[in-house]
Amino acid sequence: MKKTAMTLLAAPILITMLMGFISQSSAQPPAGLPALQARVAALEALIMPSALVVNCPTDSLAAAVDQAAPGSVITISGRCTEPQVVVSKNGLTIEGATRTDGLDGKLRIIGAQGIVVRNLTVVNFGTAIDIREGASATIEDVTANADFNGSGDDGYAILITRQAYAQLNRVDASVESGGVNALGMLDGAVARTQDGRFVSRSNVSFDNTAIGLFRSCSLRMDGTPIIQNNNTLPPFPTRNKVAIDVLHTSNFRIQNDIARIDGNVIIGNNSAARIRRLGSPGVGPGTLNGRVVISGDSNLAISTRLSATVTGPVEIDDQSFLTANGPLDAINAFVFCNGQNLDGGVQNPDALRVLPVNCSLFP
Repeated sequence: MKKTAMTLLAAPILITMLMGFISQSSAQPPAGLPALQARVAALEALIMPSALVVNCPTDSLAAAVDQAAPGSVITISGRCTEPQVVVSKNGLTIEGATRTDGLDGKLRIIGAQGIVVRNLTVVNFGTAIDIREGASATIEDVTANADFNGSGDDGYAILITRQAYAQLNRVDASVESGGVNALGMLDGAVARTQDGRFVSRSNVSFDNTAIGLFRSCSLRMDGTPIIQNNNTLPPFPTRNKVAIDVLHTSNFRIQNDIARIDGNVIIGNNSAARIRRLGSPGVGPGTLNGRVVISGDSNLAISTRLSATVTGPVEIDDQSFLTANGPLDAINAFVFCNGQNLDGGVQNPDALRVLPVNCSLFP
């Protein structure tokens, strides 16, 4: 009976103490909670997409890329001057507030997927945009300029290499002063373009090319691209003024309309190329203003729906092939075959205005 009375007497006291503890707990958080909240916020910043603005030259684009979570959008205002910016996180978008905003330095996309670079300019004394190691990227409404200028770099405006993929939409790519390619592709790279301009300007004769594909690469060009080598050199020696260079089991195709190619075209080492609609309704008569060399078991198809002109000779080396597609006498070109066995071939020679010399002819 005493125990029951004492228990009943103690109950109000315990309830009062408990209510006081609860009141104290809700009024004052346990020690360490602000630090925990800060850590949670930091973790969220690492994984949650965000919109970041980089005001250059004061801010650092490289720092913003390092801090951004996958899926973030980084907008550049002004010109960032940094030797190199490396993108290795998936899903980042880097864009300019205007197309003149951007980076003076190299932009490298290494292994990252779903990268978008748009509405900006990248200029570098060496390679401007470098996409590699299986990365995938969309580059659109971008100006990329590489000036070799003794930098020690290879000097590509855009380089795609090592099984990387890129979609290039309305890109203006140019290489200056002895750089290698306005668009260079190496080692299994794949790309597609929509419109765009690819220009080489230099006074150096070897390996200065508007577009170059080497070692099992593939490029398809849609729309109406502009391909020019504006070197201050004589146009016809093989390695002078190269507009398109397709070598080492590579594949090149211009799918839609093109009015003009300025510079030599070289297809070699078991490679294939197709230039469609060199002259087309709505575009007009087409001109390939340069020499064409097809060698090393390679083939080139030139297709036209109107008249087309190749201003330089078309040379077909041993075991290689030219296919001329178009109306009767539509393609004005001097075509000749050479090599040890003189067994280069031409298919559909009736499309050529002048009969090929020393070539095997096929209907």
